[in-house]
Amino acid sequence: MVNFDVVVVGAGTAGSYASYLLAKAGGLNVALIEMKRRDKVFKTTGDAIGIHHIERMAIKPPSDVYMIKYEGAELFSPDLSIKYVVLGKGFGLDMAKWAQWLMSEAERLVRIFLMVIRSKAQ
Repeated sequence: MVNFDVVVVGAGTAGSYASYLLAKAGGLNVALIEMKRRDKVFKTTGDAIGIHHIERMAIKPPSDVYMIKYEGAELFSPDLSIKYVVLGKGFGLDMAKWAQWLMSEAERLVRIFLMVIRSKAQ
């Protein structure tokens, strides 16, 4: 039987990155548990990230996860009567590639368990 210091549930962005950081910085024996198949792990929203977040990451993403580069954004109310300008630089991400890259980085240091659960209806 294998004992772990930490068990992280969910291999999305937060879970994969947290497990990577815990294993790398803390020298902990980490298990990462995910209920979806590996190719189904990705976040469907929040596909933009500020460059300041990328600069602070302990690992650097490969260029193929970036879909676009942006320099600010304009947000409009539904009737277009109000406009907000948000300053800042960043990237639009390919979330499927982002998730797979983060899981691969975590997997170099962490044991990943894919727990595919099937219901009777499937």
